Amino acid sequence: MNTPCVAILLPSLNVRPYLDERLDSIFNQSFQDWTLWVLDGYSTDGSWNYLNKHAADRRCAHIWQEPPTGVYTAWNSLVQRSEGKYIYIATADDTMYPDCLVSAVEAMEQHPEIDLCTFKIDFINEQGEIIQSAWDRSVSVLLYERYLDKKHIRAGISEFFLHLILGTPYVSITSLLIRRSLFEKTGLFQTNIGPVGDREWEMRACLHTDVLYLPKKLATWRLRKGQATSRLNVPERADYFAVSEKCILDQYRSKLEAFVGHSIISLSEFALASPYDDRRLRLCDPTLTSVRRLGLALDLALKHPHHFFLELSYILLGKKYFRQRTVQRAQCLIDQLKLPAPNLLP
Repeated sequence: MNTPCVAILLPSLNVRPYLDERLDSIFNQSFQDWTLWVLDGYSTDGSWNYLNKHAADRRCAHIWQEPPTGVYTAWNSLVQRSEGKYIYIATADDTMYPDCLVSAVEAMEQHPEIDLCTFKIDFINEQGEIIQSAWDRSVSVLLYERYLDKKHIRAGISEFFLHLILGTPYVSITSLLIRRSLFEKTGLFQTNIGPVGDREWEMRACLHTDVLYLPKKLATWRLRKGQATSRLNVPERADYFAVSEKCILDQYRSKLEAFVGHSIISLSEFALASPYDDRRLRLCDPTLTSVRRLGLALDLALKHPHHFFLELSYILLGKKYFRQRTVQRAQCLIDQLKLPAPNLLP
């Protein structure tokens, strides 16, 4: 058999309620030159039996089980065992639209110098219903607003530094088509930094390739209870980010310092967070008692009255103060480092 153009990688662990939608969205792709690779982590909810019913289909003949040792371990195993020029990670509770692969593959074939393609996605709820405009309200969308209706190429170095402020410009792994050869340059996903391993890999990837953007909604990301990302509070996420950024700096220090023109002690310095932001972050800790939270709020009001009462005014007006501050910080970083702007394509 010829090697398929796209390897669709499906990790599964007790996600039976979502597998019908996920597999339907794969089998209904208008682009048919793909093979499905399925790794189940010894599910106990009937997922394994359901997946095995599809084993006879020539397009998904690669179905196996491994002990569940983390989502990124599963992704790495799928990447290593699969075959295909391109890789699409089809997280089991999400879906893709029928023209997802044909649009992304066609665009990547036109740009062989680029190894990563990103596109718009819809947010969906547990019932599979689109959550109106959720993607359009994300911080990365506010930053790139004037480019989002046009096909363009984003400089990898710009995307790398913007990860430091935006968390990730891509929202979900379901919004990426990856050229397999990129993993030869970056290595696999880190498995020791909690649920932010995809963000860390994306940052490494952006140091090896520019990013092709398509102005289409081609996939979805489901928001549901029990997701690893939803269990992570803001301070914990910041701790994981710090660990991953240190690893990246240790590996790519010379390349990054050559770009910025000076030595770098920590990547967090480029996040441009103010003392107010740092203290405000503590209020996001869900383990705080009401008394402790009130004490921190009073401390903020006394030490940073301008920012505190400005944010309070935004809240009273129903606006997101920190979303706007994040966009401003990102624009400041773009100006400070003279990061290349997106290159519009015909």
